Formats: sequence, structure tokens, C-alpha cells
Amino acid sequence: MKEFEPFRLDVANECLWRDDERIPLTPKAFSLLAFLVERPGTLVPQAELLEKLWPDTFVQPEVLKTHIRDLRSVLGDDARKPRFIETQHRRGYRFIAQVRDRDSSSRRSGGPSPQLVGQEDNLGFLLNAFREACSGNPQLVFVTGEVGIGKTSLVDSLEREILSGQPGVKVLRGQCVEGYGGREPFYPALDAVSSLFRLSGRDNYVNIFAEYAPTWLAQFPASLKKEQRKKLADELAGATTERMLREFCVTIEAIAKETPTVLILEDVHWADPHTVDLFAALARGRWSAKLMVIATCRAVELALANRPLKMLMENLLARRLCQELEVEGLTLRGVQCLLEKKAPNGRVPIGLPEFLFGHSEGNPLFLEAALEQLIANRFLAIEDGSWTVRTPLADIRSVVPETLSQLLGAHIESQLAEPELVILEAASVCGVSFTVALVASAAEASQEEVEEICDRLSRRGHFIRAAGALDLPDGTVTSQYEFVHSLYRDIFYERIARVRRARLHKLCGLKLESTYAGQIEEIASQAAYHFEMGLEWGRVTRYLFVVAELASRRFALEDAIRALEHALELMERISGPAVEAERVKALYRIAEAYSMTEKASRAIDALERALRSPAVAHDSRTKVQILMRMAFLFARLSSSRCIAAAKAAFELSLTIDDPCVRAQARGTLLGWKVLCGAWNRDDVKNCFAIVSESAKCPDPVIHAQNQIRNSVLYFLSSRYAEGLTTLRNAAPVLASAGDPIYSIAERFEIWLLLFAGRLGEALKRLHGIVSAYNRDGNSLREHLWKIELAWVHLEALDYPGADRLLLDSILILSRPEAAWIQFHCASLCAASEIHLGKLKEAGAHLDEVRSFLGSGDSWLHWYWKLPLHRTQAELSLRAGDLVSARQWAEEFLSAALATEEHTWQALAFDACARVALRMCELDRARACINNAIKTMEGLDVPLAQWRVHKTAAHLIHEDAEQHRELARRTLERLANSLDEFPALKRALLSSSEIQEVFQTPADAV
Repeated sequence: MKEFEPFRLDVANECLWRDDERIPLTPKAFSLLAFLVERPGTLVPQAELLEKLWPDTFVQPEVLKTHIRDLRSVLGDDARKPRFIETQHRRGYRFIAQVRDRDSSSRRSGGPSPQLVGQEDNLGFLLNAFREACSGNPQLVFVTGEVGIGKTSLVDSLEREILSGQPGVKVLRGQCVEGYGGREPFYPALDAVSSLFRLSGRDNYVNIFAEYAPTWLAQFPASLKKEQRKKLADELAGATTERMLREFCVTIEAIAKETPTVLILEDVHWADPHTVDLFAALARGRWSAKLMVIATCRAVELALANRPLKMLMENLLARRLCQELEVEGLTLRGVQCLLEKKAPNGRVPIGLPEFLFGHSEGNPLFLEAALEQLIANRFLAIEDGSWTVRTPLADIRSVVPETLSQLLGAHIESQLAEPELVILEAASVCGVSFTVALVASAAEASQEEVEEICDRLSRRGHFIRAAGALDLPDGTVTSQYEFVHSLYRDIFYERIARVRRARLHKLCGLKLESTYAGQIEEIASQAAYHFEMGLEWGRVTRYLFVVAELASRRFALEDAIRALEHALELMERISGPAVEAERVKALYRIAEAYSMTEKASRAIDALERALRSPAVAHDSRTKVQILMRMAFLFARLSSSRCIAAAKAAFELSLTIDDPCVRAQARGTLLGWKVLCGAWNRDDVKNCFAIVSESAKCPDPVIHAQNQIRNSVLYFLSSRYAEGLTTLRNAAPVLASAGDPIYSIAERFEIWLLLFAGRLGEALKRLHGIVSAYNRDGNSLREHLWKIELAWVHLEALDYPGADRLLLDSILILSRPEAAWIQFHCASLCAASEIHLGKLKEAGAHLDEVRSFLGSGDSWLHWYWKLPLHRTQAELSLRAGDLVSARQWAEEFLSAALATEEHTWQALAFDACARVALRMCELDRARACINNAIKTMEGLDVPLAQWRVHKTAAHLIHEDAEQHRELARRTLERLANSLDEFPALKRALLSSSEIQEVFQTPADAV
């Protein structure tokens, strides 16, 4: 810690302190100050500074001068009579103040800050909580109180005490912002994390976040190389806010494992819902870290504006998972102490503390403003180190306004000249924190004029204070200031007439737009806010699209939808073809967001709204794309509406003179007719033929879509190897394009591997998918894939394992958005339960499946009847109901023969053979099993082969050993595919179901 009165430079945490106040600096400004402070009295040439701060980059010396000027502004230094930084013309700069190192022996062990009055107990409470955190017991403290009560001053004092008393502590600070800040998910936490990437050891933190929190690292693209950004984008596809929550907790724990860490989030009464979830996760997690989280908020606004956070606080307090520190106003004794500290001799006139306490009720901000007002009006003065009352208190009682807002308003009127009022009103439009460049544009004044006024006011300590400097994208630097309290900003803002206020907002938006022309993501929320308040509806919608994109990048799809819906509301106020096109674009993106959250019906609603837009009415090409997208979404809800949408798209495509669009629409219709209608050889043949047409299209996505459809048809006709080859050629194209058909490709790849007997490959792929969704916090999709994992376990004869996976998933999949696959889960449950002897439960699940498939309006309903009939026949056999078993086996066979799916055909003949065998109808049983064998000729259908040959060994005695050998080879092949899963391999080979296959004739005897 370097000290030069009244400042302290904390090199470890890269921050500057003046007494209790932390002075924000940009990384460049801090580096410049630190470089000079570490060489006190030494002339540092300009060239050396330029090389140190901008290595390998050519920078004009004027940029260095700007940073020096900003540092002087922060330090309150005068270039003509310097106390800190001396300029040697054309040579360089020298730091001339006395600098001393503050080591641990000179640090105070504790106690209140010299400037902190009446908060000693509160500071002690926070220091005790910090010490508890340092012992490995994480702490969450909500600091609450009314506006101006001193919450920020208290937290600033705590930070000073911590950094002075214990080296190496990491303090991260973020702040919620009223208005645009509330639109951004995790806004204050991201604000806090961003400070880590500005530190000198940023590479270490980049590595930590890359390992533990890639979803957070992705929010700071400027900290990454191009190849890192691409890798992260691929890795994070499908992530959720739940994953961001989990990763943040894990990362902050990793940082705080060895290094005591304090996370301060201010004004959380304006927190977004995801930040509220973050508090819940931090409080409820069982962390082993030296972590303290402090959140400041206004109690009244918390109750009015953020009910979720208030309810969370009440819940956490009841469970003793957090603490609340309610900051109250100064007592009468506290007011007395404050007055004594302000007067060197400490003498306070009788009655003055009571007078001030009666008006302010101990509110520190009210007190400070009242004192300044009374001194400005010459009612009070400090003469010879003591307070003097120049006018009887009874005579000035009516002069002091009754409310804080009135007092501050009167204070503003008496303290500021008209040019200063104009600048601060413009600044209030910019926000609590603002730059000279932005204020100058809003006030239509020169930056020099704004800089002079802001510098003068900050030196006087009136209303604003210096807050460092900001490097702008064009390479220039602008000074930053901030209101000393948000209430000052509110009062200046409310003074502005509505029409002028709108104009100022518009000017702010235009300045941000021009300054960040190539980096609009950095200011999208601010620009959207300013243009909306500036009544610039056309511009605000543009930035709301970017806000939605940022929300999607943070996996907050509901927030993205809200931003887009808000854009749609604003579009109602403007008209024109361009607006209608933007409306369609917004609706399409809303549909995509809903589909990613498995809310297909809402996605369809958005697309139907898009179809009604005048922009689409005469745009057949766009209408075709929307209808095809609707067909995809309808597939999980209604087969008939799916086919109707695909048919409408195809018919409309015939009016478009583009063979590629026609091929895409025709392939879509034929594909959905098979998947959602019935197996039709002509449709299948035509679908295969379309690939040659789509191969000529310049857009590779159209061809890839048709290839995926063909791979599905290969699966449905038992051509598994061809299906896998075709699918794997096309899937990467769809994945890189973000095409929704890729989700179909993923599922059918698993089924192709399963039916091809490549169980190990299917498991590896599934474990990767399930782990990814678990990591992403997407529990619905995780369990959607767990049921496919259960299917593989079933085919590996691991019935207990399959049952566990299904029971783990069945409750999650009871959600309405998973209705399309609930029957598949129930069907697999029944299959495992039969083999575990739970026949009653199996019957109940099969009733569910029959009920769902009975409507005939689900995708692949004709296909899913095959496993239903098979399982129903098996249940009847196990229950000894041979009449029902025959009925179901025959229905199974009839349904299978209507397709070209030879695995199911062979299994259907096998089921009929086993039923006939139980009924002692040997001739019929042999006929059925011979048909099963004939069905499999020339095909690789391993899931059926071992079962058919096992049954044949019972029925065809003269070739029994041959059939046992064929069954044995197939089972060994399945087992060998599980070499990387030895437990499952053992389960398969030890199953009682196949023991007779591995018996030798001698064993059988």
C-alpha cells in the first residue's frame, strides 16, 4: 500500500482511496499513477511512459497528456501549482508528493474510520462477519436502510478497513442501475466480475473462468482471442441461466478458497430476477470458502419494486442463511459527534444538535445538505475552529425545508449558477455515473466547458465527484464523474421539463451510437433506454434486438423474449414496410427462443402472428419458411396440423421460381407425411429422390436437411449403416447453421447406433449429451436424453439400471412441454417393469401409452405402436393370459408388416412364435419363426437376430446348435461393443435371459 496524504494507492487491488472514499480509475490511469508513485521524485520521460503503458502500440503523446489531466482532476491537483504530479515541459513527469509504504505494522487493527460517525457498531458487525468468512464460513449480509442513510459510506469504510488490515484480500464491486440496467441478466455480478479482467493478473482470472465458468467468460469477448470465442460458442450451445448460476458459485468458491474475497453488490432493490436467483444459490450452497457477500438496498423500494428479492430475504433470514443489517439514522449523540468532528475545536452551540436532529431525524445526507445550506445562507459558520450560530435557531427553523428532496432542491438553487445547472441536468439524464463526452453532447456544449464545470464542482465537493477516466473505442479518453448520491441525480432529473428531457435522452443515444458504432453490444441497453425516453421508436427497437441477443448469450431466453415483445409494442407507434419486416424478424426470434425452452405452442403463436403481418402477405418465400418452421413445431403437438402446415408450404412454393425452395418444401412435406402420417413407399421413394435435386442448391443447409430426412427413412427401413453415414455427413452443416432439424439428427443418431448394435458408441454419445445438459443446468433436456440412455440399458438387459434412469426422469418429464415424449418414457418403464416382475405397474404404464397413441395425432404414432404391441404381448405372456398375448402379438405383426422396418417385423414374428409355442401350436410357431428368419436375410438387425435365433433353437431341433451359435455371435458382438462399460457388459453376459444361449449341448444335458 502506497500512501501520499490524503490518498492511499492499493497496488494489489488496483484502487485509489481518499480517506473512506474509493476513487475509481481506469486500468490505464491506475497503471500510470502507480508507475509514477513507485518512482517518487524521479523524472520519468514521456517515451518511457508510452512504452510502459502501450507496449508495441503507437500512441500519440496527447493521449498521455489526457490521462495526466484526468489524474490531476481525480487528485485535485493544479498543473500550475502541483502538489502531486509535476510537468517538465517536453521532458516528462515527476511525482513530487511524499510517498511512504504502509506495511502490516502500520495498519490499524480495526476500529471505525475517522470519517465514520454513528456507525461504529454497524462497522463492527460487518468486520465480525468478515472474520467469520475468513475462517471458512461464507457470509451473506443484506445492508438495508432508507435513501441517504449511509449504506454506501458504511460499505466503503468496511472495504477500507479490510484492505488496510489484511493484505491480499480481493474486493469485487458491482452496482445495479435503475432503468436499462434492470434489463440485463446478472447485471451487477457481471459488473463486479469485469473488474477482475482489468487487473494486471487478468490472464490468471481468464484461465480460472475458462476452467470453472465458461458461460461467464463468454460475456467478456474482448478478453478472449478469436479462436477462444469460437470454441466457447460451440461448447456453450444449449446452456441455461441455471448453468451460469452454478458456474458463478463454483468459480467464486475457487477464487475465495485461499484468498479472502468480498463481493459487494449495491442497490439490489433494482436487481434483475437472475441476480435474485444468484443470491439464493450463494446462500443455500454448502461452500467451503473465505467469501463474504454484501448487498445494499433501500428497504422501501425493495418492498415496492422487488417482491421476489424481499420474499427471498425473508426466507433466508428464517432459515438463518443470511443476515440483515438495518442501518438507522444518527442518534442525537451521533449528530453531536458529527458536528464536533467538523469543527477543529469541537465546540458545538447549545441547541444546534437538537435543531438539526429534529429536522433530519438523523439522516446523514439530510444533515450534510442542511449544514451546507445553513452555511451558504450565513446562518451558521465555523469561526476560530468552532461552530457559530449567526441567527437564532428559532428564526431559521421555518427556512429549513421539511423533506430531504425539498432541502436538496433548495440547496441546488442556492449553490449553482445557471451554466452549472444546465450541465448537471444534462448529466442526470446520462445517469448516476457519466462521462464528459456524453454530457457535452447532451448539453450541446464543448467538452472543455463541461470538464471545467465538473472539475470545479467536484473540487468543491458539491453534488458530483471525480470517477476516473474512460478509454473510448476511437482511442480518445474522457473523464468520468458521478453524483455523490443517486438522490441528487433524481432531483436534477425531475427539474427538467418533459420535452427537453426527451431531447437530452435522444442526444445521449445519438452520442453513444456514434461513439460505439462498431461495438454496440457494449451500450445496447443504455442506447435502448435513451432512445425510448427520447421517443425515438425506430432506433430503440434496433437496440432492443441487441439486448435480446445479449440475454440469449447469457442463456436468459425469457429475458430475450421480453425485450423482443417490448420492441413489438414500440413498433405499434410507427409504420412502414421496414417496420413490418422488423416485426416479422422479432416474431421469428421470439419463436426460436420459445422453441429452445420446449414451449412449442408459444413458438407457433409467434409464427402465426408473423404470418398475419402485411410484410409476409406478399412475400411467398418468407411465408414458405415460416410454414415449414411451424410444421416442425407442430410435429410434437399435432400430426394433422404438422402435415397441413407442410402442405401449405409446398403448395405456396410452387408459385416461386426457385427449384431449391421447391425441393426444400417438397422434402419437408414428404418427410412429415411419413413421420406424422403413415409409412408410404411412394412418399419414401420420392423423398430419397429429392436429394439429387437439393444437392444442386447453393445453400448447403437445404441439402443437409434432406439428407437428415433420408437418414431417418434409412432408420425406419432398417438400413442403419447407410443412415449413420448420411446423418453424420449432414449433421455438422445443420449444427453450424443452428438449424432446428439438428435436434432430430441427434436423436436419430442414437437410435441408429442402438439398432445397429453399437451399444457402446450410443452410450458414449448419450453420456456426453446428458453431461452437457446437466452442466448447463437444463434438467428437462437432460432427462429427455436419459430415457434414451435407459433404452440402451434395456437392450443390454440391465433392467434395474434402466428402471432407475426412468424413475429418475419420469417426474421431470411430466411437464406439459415434454408431453410429446412422455409415452416413450412410459413404454420403456413398462418394458423394464415386466422383467422386474412389476406387472401391475407395467400395465398402468401401457394404459398411458395406449391413451396417448389412441389419438393418432402424435409424430411417429404408427411407429410407436410397434413397441407398445410388443410390450403388451410380453406382459400378457408373463401374466399367463395367452388369449390376450395372441391378440397383441398379431396386432404387433400386422402393424410391423405395414412398414419396412425389419427389426420390428422379425420381433413380431418371434412374439407370435413364442405365443404359439406356449399354446402348444408347434407348426404355427415354426412357421412364424421361419418367417422371422426370412425377414432378417441379408440385413444386419442384431437386436432382433439374437432373440429370433434363441427362439429358433427351441423350435427347430435339427438346427438348434446352429441357431444357438448365431445368437451367441450376435450377443458377443453386442457385449464387445460395451468394452468401455464393463459393468454393463457383465450385466448383459450374466443375464438369465441369455444363459441358455451360451450353454453347450453337454451343459444342456
